[in-house]
Amino acid sequence: MAVTKLVASIEKELGHRAAPFSLGIRILPVEGFWLHRTGPRRVLISEAARRDPGQLRRLLGPIVTELAQ
Repeated sequence: MAVTKLVASIEKELGHRAAPFSLGIRILPVEGFWLHRTGPRRVLISEAARRDPGQLRRLLGPIVTELAQ
């Protein structure tokens, strides 16, 4: 799942378009599924989590939902 698809999915859940926001995402080539928020609008995410739609949704979804409201 690409981040744009994740945003579209969250917009459907919210029932409105996402508020404009920026989120810096740095993908790291490390093992496992993890995300670390380094600031209000910055995250580090593992390559494996970025490639797995369920993990991307689980890890990044709450942050996108927060920013999109």
